[in-house]
Amino acid sequence: MFCVNDHSSAIKLLHHHVNLIYDTDLKLHSDNPSLLWKGSKHFLDFILVISGKIGLHAFLPKTLMDYNFSLTLNLCLQSRQFRPKFGKLGFDLTGLVMAIGEGQSTELWLGFSPIVNVEDIDITNNTPLLNEKHGDTHLTSVHYCMGVMFLACLLSQIPSMAIHVIHLCGPHFDFHDWKIEDTTNVL
Repeated sequence: MFCVNDHSSAIKLLHHHVNLIYDTDLKLHSDNPSLLWKGSKHFLDFILVISGKIGLHAFLPKTLMDYNFSLTLNLCLQSRQFRPKFGKLGFDLTGLVMAIGEGQSTELWLGFSPIVNVEDIDITNNTPLLNEKHGDTHLTSVHYCMGVMFLACLLSQIPSMAIHVIHLCGPHFDFHDWKIEDTTNVL
């Protein structure tokens, strides 16, 4: 359509969801200087950023200070469901996604990939697309406590933040026997 300037067919495609497949030579690393992550105008309604490593760096800017960047952490979104339209994470979403807040017109989610999906690329490649049927995406209450404690421990390492962790693994041996409020002030 692009090569023959078929404008009417291109406009008709805007009313339908289209899966785009990129050649490997068109894929760029996220730190490539030719990428502009702060485009003020765009017409995308869904962007999925997946980190190549374990960590939170997928949604943090690569600069020391960015006054236009803001995140609102909200760790009280335990029952929010992740409902993506398209994309592929590399693992089944059932019970493995946690909403952690919002940014500028974005939602922030943590996905906890099973270790077998990290170690075996064939399992990752054979997982279904996000729009296919899956179960509830939110974490169980025990895994939610673990996720909040992970973030609380991470945030407590920042000296300027007044977040404290009293018990790293909770006041009791069983996760069912304690509340997050008994161990940290992050909520």
